[in-house]
Amino acid sequence: MPEKSTVCTECFAEEQEQEEQNTDQQAQETGSQTDSQQSAQPVYELDDTVTDEERRQIFQGPPDHRIAPQVLKPQTAFLINTMMRDVISYGTGRRALSLGRKDLAGKTGTTNDQRDAWFAGFNKDVVSIAWVGFDNPRPLGHRETGSRAALPMWISYMKSALKGVGEKPLEQPKGIVSVRIDPKTGKLANARTTDGIFEYFLEDQVPTETQPAMIPGQDGETPVGGSGAGDITEQLF
Repeated sequence: MPEKSTVCTECFAEEQEQEEQNTDQQAQETGSQTDSQQSAQPVYELDDTVTDEERRQIFQGPPDHRIAPQVLKPQTAFLINTMMRDVISYGTGRRALSLGRKDLAGKTGTTNDQRDAWFAGFNKDVVSIAWVGFDNPRPLGHRETGSRAALPMWISYMKSALKGVGEKPLEQPKGIVSVRIDPKTGKLANARTTDGIFEYFLEDQVPTETQPAMIPGQDGETPVGGSGAGDITEQLF
């Protein structure tokens, strides 16, 4: 007769228990991975303060920049800039010289009866305007002009705004020349002009008439020269 096989009851129970433990461990690992994946998913919340247009810009990016067309020739802009620099160098904005800069330009302004006073000024990097007035317009007071009432505030602001900022020289474009003229007449200065100044001109609009030189004599001063255009080559700076 064939021999009957014997089964170890204890061994079978141990194997079954081991399989159950492995199954439980695999289930725990799978659940842990699922929880980890779920927790890693981003959570989106709708912000009611953001408009539809703002959302469109967020997802589409900024719109294409539209560059404004140039409306002034470089030569015209240069001449206006130099005139406004003269306001600070020689005119009503002279207090701004206290900033110790040569790249500033601007213009004072005052309305009738000193109801409003302002100073608008700039350099290549910063533009600012200081204004003084009442909400219900009325005179500010005697001599409360732009140079006195508004300019000090502008100076105070620009002192901080331009701290540590280097000066930006004004680049002279082609077609502009600097000519020494007589400040009283606007004519080309002559060799005897002691108070001549340099002014910028379009090269095709340079003065052609020279201020006559005055020669002292027994009967007073006598004008000499100035009858024609003359040679302005030596006058060009």
